[in-house]
This record gives sequence, structure tokens and C-alpha cells, in this order.
Amino acid sequence: VIDVIEGRLSDQPKDINVADGRILAIVEAGRKTPYTDFYYVDGTGKYVIPGLWDMHAHPDDPEVWRMNPEAARRDLLLPQFVLYGVTGIRDMAGSLAEAHRWQRLGQEGDLLVPRIVACGPLLDGPNPMWDGSIGIDDTSRVRPVVDSLIAAGADFLKVYSLLPGDIYKALASYAQEIDFPMVGHVPLGVSPSEAAITGMKSQEHLLEILLECSNRTNQLVDGSIDYGSREGIET
Repeated sequence: VIDVIEGRLSDQPKDINVADGRILAIVEAGRKTPYTDFYYVDGTGKYVIPGLWDMHAHPDDPEVWRMNPEAARRDLLLPQFVLYGVTGIRDMAGSLAEAHRWQRLGQEGDLLVPRIVACGPLLDGPNPMWDGSIGIDDTSRVRPVVDSLIAAGADFLKVYSLLPGDIYKALASYAQEIDFPMVGHVPLGVSPSEAAITGMKSQEHLLEILLECSNRTNQLVDGSIDYGSREGIET
């Protein structure tokens, strides 16, 4: 047994008692079990670690929607996560209906799937970058869009690069008001530090972080960058 918290390997073989997906006990191998209804998996010569999470997965990536892959072929991807030890994924854009279909297939035993938490469509500016995104062109649309995604079963919100700064701030404010996680690309009109201050739970790919850490914040080799209006941001 590999203890990833303590960073050590057990010095003797162990038996692991598991029920309903949770570890009940780790005991010396061969010890008599108190359970009468169980099945035994022989892991002799093998290693056990906690299940891994892929925190940025795209099993239903909008980038490939125009290729129109068959559902059955897309479904072949899901078992690969589990077979390689990834027992949970964060689905970072795509159809909520598809994510929920995979969850149902897993619950019904028809497909081997990891645990899935999903955001559904990207929240982008008026002219979204990718198919399936929700383009938000006014701050008045923020609350109804967020409420509709939560009602549809989204686990978190994902903002995207072309979201205007004022709409991003309205989204961040509402997400904090209702205590709902918001993650994503730092929009071009917002700096990474401002995104952190306004409650973005994770910044995917750390976009623009190198630029902000530089002592030449607004300079690029071939020109300059403007993060947009900072008005209304308090540090």
C-alpha cells in the first residue's frame, strides 16, 4: 500500500477492506475478516494507491463537435480513465446532457466511467470562441444564465477568454453571493491577480500569469497588452 500523504510504502503486505467505495480498514494480510458477505480481489505482487483525479478533462470537447463523432466511439474514452487509475474527472466544457448520460450509464453498470463533475457550456463573450458556448452580451443576463446552468445540474461555472471585464465582474459577484464555484480562463480584460481577488477558484493554464509576474507588465515583444478597465476592483 502506497501512502501518498506520508510518502511511504507499507513494509508488509496488507488487506484493504472497502465498502460503498470507501476504505473501512487497512490491516495485516490474511487477518480473519469480520464480514460475511464479500468478494476477494487478489492483489499479490501489485500496488494500491488512492484513485487519481484528472482536473482538466475534455471527454466531450466542443473542438471536435463539427467532426460529429458517434456517441459509441466517444464512450470508448471513459473506461480508459478508470483503467489507468483515474477514478474522477473534472469535465471542463461540453454538453451537460452528455455528462449526465455518462453518469447514468455508469450507475446502471452499462459503462465503466470515473466520477464526473461538469460545468457544461463555457461562459464567453458575445462572439464565443467555441461551439456550444453561452455568449453573454450584457450584465443583465448573468443571473438568468447562471441560474439556468445550476438548474440543469452544472457543478461549477467556467468563464472563458473573450468575456468582457464588466460581465466577468458581474459573474464573479453573483457566484460569490450564492457561494457557487467559478473557474476558467482568466478573461483578456482581467488580470490573474484580479481574478483571484474576485473569487475565481482555479485559473486554468495560468494564462497571462508570466506577463503579470514580469516587471514589464504591459509590454510584449511585438507590442503591448491592455487588460482593460480595472474600475470597480478593490485590492
